[in-house]
Amino acid sequence: MQHWHSSVFKKEYAGTFPNIEMNTVPHLQLVQHIEKAILESEPDVVITHHPADTNKDHLQTSMACQEAIRLAQRRPDVKPIKEFWYMEVPSCTEWGVNSAMDSFTPNCSQKAFRPR
Repeated sequence: MQHWHSSVFKKEYAGTFPNIEMNTVPHLQLVQHIEKAILESEPDVVITHHPADTNKDHLQTSMACQEAIRLAQRRPDVKPIKEFWYMEVPSCTEWGVNSAMDSFTPNCSQKAFRPR
């Protein structure tokens, strides 16, 4: 199960996607799950995994987020996302970055936590 939560958010958006098998979930299903969260929460910023992350679930999440943030381009009634950020999960990006993609080189740092 994938969870997105922060002390800033008022609601957790959890999916019942299979762990280590998100590549078996149709891309459109992932995109629609994220679009629903965007519609309900109207965020200014979306943060996701860098597409060069070696964890396949993180890659699928990143690709789906990249698609979902374009919702406002297709629907003028949707509040546009102001900023789209990539994050790094230590030990998931530095092991073997896909050489066909740019490596993750952050230009800012923000500590994050996952509530228990």
